[in-house]
Amino acid sequence: MAVGEGRAARLEDGEVHLWSFDLPDNRLIGRKIARERALSIISGYLGLAPAEVRLELGRRGKPSLTPDERLSFNLSHAGSKGLLAVTSGSRVGVDIEALRPLLNPIGLARRFFSPLEADALAASSDPLAAFFRVWVRKEAYLKGLGETVPAFLSRFSVTVEGNPRVISTRLEPGGTRFTLADIRSPGYAAALAVEGEIGRIKNFRLGNTPGGT
Repeated sequence: MAVGEGRAARLEDGEVHLWSFDLPDNRLIGRKIARERALSIISGYLGLAPAEVRLELGRRGKPSLTPDERLSFNLSHAGSKGLLAVTSGSRVGVDIEALRPLLNPIGLARRFFSPLEADALAASSDPLAAFFRVWVRKEAYLKGLGETVPAFLSRFSVTVEGNPRVISTRLEPGGTRFTLADIRSPGYAAALAVEGEIGRIKNFRLGNTPGGT
């Protein structure tokens, strides 16, 4: 990947750019490469070399750019896949999880999710798929807020079936300001959370031409 590859992408108001890339299926090595690729992409939007990008850590450890920079981003990786969401002027969160067998998805939901979600998951025709769908929706929202997982997982509810959205929350006074979207990735569950409305999502794969959704 060329340094500053994000230069090819112009970020318009209301857009979210969603970058995907392959990683080695090794957690430690994959994490390192994912961060390097994210810095390279972000540097292109800023017109800087990757080494010149300065990040700050929030109170829960979420990295962000300096407060005077409107560009927002969030990174997630799992298995051999990485996702980077980039937008302007709004908080953003993204999460991806590799689909895999779980011994008791309903029991895990009753332990970590809200009662509303756990009951809906137990009634689902495919509790395993529903578990991962809910997990990534919830984690993307928490990452957008800058909160931690799993400490706050039970303090709000998302839809289990149908269109993704936050249906109740104790984390944002007056109701949620975030919009959720599912992300298609074979073998994975993934979701995006953006503060405010999502005008348009543009999908990028490193080295490929972007396509809008």
